[in-house]
Amino acid sequence: MELLPRELLVKTNDLDQAEWNYKPVLGYIERRRYQLLVKLLGTEHFADALEVGYGSGVFLPELARHASAVSGVDPHDRAQDVNVALEKVGVTATLYSAPGEQLPMADASYDLIVVVSALEFVTDIDKVCSEMRRVLTTDGTLVVITPGQSKLIDLGLRVLSGEKAEDTFSGGRAKVIPTLRRYFTDVEIAEFPPLAPRSLRLYTALKMKPRHDEAPPAG
Repeated sequence: MELLPRELLVKTNDLDQAEWNYKPVLGYIERRRYQLLVKLLGTEHFADALEVGYGSGVFLPELARHASAVSGVDPHDRAQDVNVALEKVGVTATLYSAPGEQLPMADASYDLIVVVSALEFVTDIDKVCSEMRRVLTTDGTLVVITPGQSKLIDLGLRVLSGEKAEDTFSGGRAKVIPTLRRYFTDVEIAEFPPLAPRSLRLYTALKMKPRHDEAPPAG
């Protein structure tokens, strides 16, 4: 798996925690997210891939191995700096500065969209899901990684990182999967640790296809 090297990471905002991938113990846990994603991508090669919430671009070198062209969208304004870092490892990407609620792409532009621990932070998850469905091709693939939520998980995060989970997530974790399923249908699910009870499930990865009926009302 090819991640952007630590020395090339660009700190794009206060929530950008890409450097965690290179810390002892915490780094192992963080990298498992990407390993779940790669597992769900399998051997399929895509024409055009988009990462929503690409941050520092840490995953884009690996994503480039699975697609002929890669793009990223994120609200921060450091796209040029991230592109410079990516070019140093031979990756060319088209990066956009825009919120997920207003993707600046035409309909059906991508046959793959990936989102790694980003939906928990957006203001309107419904709108982001609607936008992702819009820019995904009719039979395109969406792969989303979302973190678990429990008192044990949040305690572990506090011990390893010093961070209080809900200071950053603000209730967003519980909304991600139910909202996704209003716009997409499950194809495959992977979890870490595998077979763990919900209280110990650190990450859930979903491989999904777009629904083509109208999304039902929330709730």
